[in-house]
Amino acid sequence: MELRVCPECRKAFYAPPEGTHLLCPHCGFALLDRRDETRTIKDVDFHLVLGSTEIQARLKDLSRGGFRAEYSGRSLELDALLRVDIEGLGIHQTARTVWSKRISKSRYSSGFKFLTV
Repeated sequence: MELRVCPECRKAFYAPPEGTHLLCPHCGFALLDRRDETRTIKDVDFHLVLGSTEIQARLKDLSRGGFRAEYSGRSLELDALLRVDIEGLGIHQTARTVWSKRISKSRYSSGFKFLTV
């Protein structure tokens, strides 16, 4: 069993690691896990750089091929290319936005895929 966090209600629950199609037991949200890699829950501040704009973000989970982060401001466009600098983990790579979702009035959650692994 592994700990999962529902992106809709943000409540944690345990699920089998091999399950890629899950329903949140709290709110019923259907989770489709497109990453076939193990995710590690993180809670680390870092920077995303989009062109000349630096975005302060909070890393929420990380896998070998991508990550999920929360940030304030506006939603990032799909397929936006960003530089990712996570100093505490020694990660300095390019990534692209694969999804974005509003989680409060001015806060967003987005999923990113690393372009180089």
